[in-house]
Amino acid sequence: MPVLEALADLCSRCVHAVELPDGVEVLWRALDHILIADARARALAEVSGPRTWPAYARALEEAARHDDAAVRSLLRPVLDHEELGAQGWQALRVWTAVVERSEDALSAYRAAAPSAAATTSVTAACDAVAAERAVHEESRALGAVLGDGLGYGYGRPSSDLWTMVRRAWSMAREQGHDAAGAVEFATSLVCREWGTARVRDVSALPLPTMTCAGGHRPPAAWAEHEYRHQWDAFVRRWCARLEAALTQEPVESQKRQLLLVCGWPLTGPDDGDLAYLSQYDQVGPCVPWRGADRRYTLREDRRQAGAAVVLAVPEFAAERALANVRGQPGRLLVGSSLEESDLQSAEEPASGVLAAGAVAHRLSLAGGGPGRGRHAAPPLGPSAPGPRGAARAARHGWSGSVGAAHAGGFPLAVEAVLRGGPVGVGA
Repeated sequence: MPVLEALADLCSRCVHAVELPDGVEVLWRALDHILIADARARALAEVSGPRTWPAYARALEEAARHDDAAVRSLLRPVLDHEELGAQGWQALRVWTAVVERSEDALSAYRAAAPSAAATTSVTAACDAVAAERAVHEESRALGAVLGDGLGYGYGRPSSDLWTMVRRAWSMAREQGHDAAGAVEFATSLVCREWGTARVRDVSALPLPTMTCAGGHRPPAAWAEHEYRHQWDAFVRRWCARLEAALTQEPVESQKRQLLLVCGWPLTGPDDGDLAYLSQYDQVGPCVPWRGADRRYTLREDRRQAGAAVVLAVPEFAAERALANVRGQPGRLLVGSSLEESDLQSAEEPASGVLAAGAVAHRLSLAGGGPGRGRHAAPPLGPSAPGPRGAARAARHGWSGSVGAAHAGGFPLAVEAVLRGGPVGVGA
């Protein structure tokens, strides 16, 4: 019986008990890749909710393109097999169709997602309001009413009030809602979790109160009523502040520049504001990057410390990304501007990226950073350059958060590559 037909007749328990010949086992493993990739592509194509860039970054990480070379290499030995060759070619054709379906689903999702200009302007407004101390003080005060020392989750709101308002308002604005629609969406989202929370400390209610205690027999009933007014006023007040901070969307210029992104893919818990970078073209392959914190990927077969990639991004997107990583030294480095001709000739940029990756990997494994023992893996650049490094950075015009005065010379080497200059990558 052909493997393609037998696959549907075996349960998950029997699969592990069956011993298959070498060629059949190869087909079986290839079909496993095909089924998983096809399910992911179909699930992405059938998404009906709001399209977000963090979700796109996760889908991109799980895309079939990453396994294309491995599956083709796996099937190659059976293509000329006397008995299994026909099934091998059939599996190869099916896999090719799955890869195309995956790419189509990614393209459709990307087209339906918010524009980069909308995302960057919304993120800038959120950062501006988040810099105000009052919003965090009010959020903590309202959290104290619920006994925030008990933490969030496990039947309680999943996050603090400001974080939830920021996330809801950002999602609404990025999806094209106006100011009134954003407030309504944020209120409904907050109401699902904070509207059902119980008041645990009446004395923590912010003063002055907004409602009268008359008409409420037990004090607890008034406290619940008062608290609903308090968090609703918080949502409306800070959504209005976010609207005031929202600037006009930047014009999407066609000018592109190279951006070295360390910590790829952008699927970590702190990568939400950077996830929109996942939509841009990658120049060259991923290269190893060993950051100070181990950044595990979503896929079980890719548990690694992370990777570094070079992207060709619009200038306004690069500027916004740099603002988002001010507190994360070693994440980004901006290269020189690109012309359309530079983007069409992939050989030279790709070789430059390989050189940059080799330098980055070699220097990240070298000494010169905090860690445990001589095998510690420091970040690509320290957070605070010394006086000589600062002068060297000013002289060469480096930008970014990579710590431009790295004593080992990493910024110099990578900047030379990003500007198209030669770099040595020997040991």
